[in-house]
Amino acid sequence: MFRALVLVSVLLLATVGAASAATYGTPPPDPKACAAAGGKLQKVCVSQTLACLVPFRDEGRPCTDKPQCQGRCIAVGRPAPDGRVRGRCEVNHGPCGCFTEVVRGKVGTSICVD
Repeated sequence: MFRALVLVSVLLLATVGAASAATYGTPPPDPKACAAAGGKLQKVCVSQTLACLVPFRDEGRPCTDKPQCQGRCIAVGRPAPDGRVRGRCEVNHGPCGCFTEVVRGKVGTSICVD
């Protein structure tokens, strides 16, 4: 009886652990689907999580606001005295790093994500 109780407890804990990992963890990206989308598997952020990064079609194109880009319009260099700043469309949807968005040709929100 004790042996059966221990076995049931171990199986229950293993099942809960597996369910927790599936629920809270992020499944690794599918390499074939990533390649088919034109992406590249890369480790991102401080956590070195594997992600599929697909380049935006307009990467590096000059911009003055987000609607001009597939992703965000990112500031390049320092703003002029009047607050205006040059922007470039971001390369991909990589979630980490520091950047400043350009909004209507001026410095917008600055964000750092790791």
